[in-house]
Parts: sequence; structure tokens; C-alpha cells
Amino acid sequence: MERTEHHSEQELQPRKLKAWVEFGLDAHEKEYVFNVEHLAAEKTMDVPSNIIQQLEELIGADWEIIDRGTRVEIRNRKEYGRRDDEIIRKAVEQAIGDKFILIPVKE
Repeated sequence: MERTEHHSEQELQPRKLKAWVEFGLDAHEKEYVFNVEHLAAEKTMDVPSNIIQQLEELIGADWEIIDRGTRVEIRNRKEYGRRDDEIIRKAVEQAIGDKFILIPVKE
């Protein structure tokens, strides 16, 4: 999950990709969407399945995790549109570990 930036011809620096989770995007008004930079734009890879499995374990049965390949949608099963930013953010942080850099999103 690292991208290589060229600083000089001899020096290559791996860089971790940025990830974020947002609530209420267009067409996702009542759910969270987890994204990783470049996945959707380049369609080069999917969100790793082990991250999706960990999210399912960490968030629990009240939340539905939907693997859309380059993004993951998260919504409450019992009350569609319910938010719990703290639970979702903590679960995402734990699931991604040090694979990506989780960045804050402005509301």
C-alpha cells in the first residue's frame, strides 16, 4: 500500500497512502464511506480484504460493512442514517494499523 515518489534518480522514498472516512457524501447521505487515495481514481487495487474483515469484527453486528472494491460503505443496520463517529473512527484506525495514514475530514 505504498506509493513511490521520485526525489532524485538515485533516491526512492516510499510514501504511505492517505485514507479517510466521511459521513453523508452525495449518494451516501446516511452512511460512512471509507476511501484510500488513488484507489478509485486509478482503479489499480481494492481496499485490502483483511481491513474489511477487521472492520466487521471491530464495529459489530449493528453495522453493515459493504465492500465496493475501491471504497467501503458503513451503515447502521437497525437505524439507517445513525451516526457514531467515535466508534467508526476508532474501528477504522485499528483496522488500517500502519498500512495507511488516516487523515481527518472537514465536516
